Amino acid sequence: MTDRGIKKENRYYDELTGLSNMAGFFYHADGWIQSSLRQGLQPIFICFDLNGLKDYNRRYGFEEGTVLLQEFAQILSRHFGEIQSARFGADKFFAYTEESEYGPVLDQIFQETSALNNGRTLPVRAGVYRTYHSGVQVHIACDYADMACHRVPRNLGSHYAV
Repeated sequence: MTDRGIKKENRYYDELTGLSNMAGFFYHADGWIQSSLRQGLQPIFICFDLNGLKDYNRRYGFEEGTVLLQEFAQILSRHFGEIQSARFGADKFFAYTEESEYGPVLDQIFQETSALNNGRTLPVRAGVYRTYHSGVQVHIACDYADMACHRVPRNLGSHYAV
């Protein structure tokens, strides 16, 4: 099924951003983990958190906050695709990819995010979880990525932890 085909099924689609929602992400990532490991690749999960969205909304308004979320989603979609990236709610995003790709990609995402809305943007915290075996469940991998994300201090700017 194509990215566009999935979007028509609202149960897998976040209407605000055009990315997968949590259900769609879990559905596709589960099979992807197994396939990647069989090919000798190391799957990773990345959690993204826009740092300070609540204050951003107070300062610029909810419409600008929505635009920021949508533009950030477009960045993730360009780097990971609409199915391999998702918005779980509020300002929490996830993506999955192979390990060899994540470092330079995260640096590029941070750089692109810093240029959003003519510089009226937010720093991004990211957490990376490496999947080592086929028994890991997607929601557990996402929890570990989220925990890594929360290890990044809020005042550090855009940064990631593994």
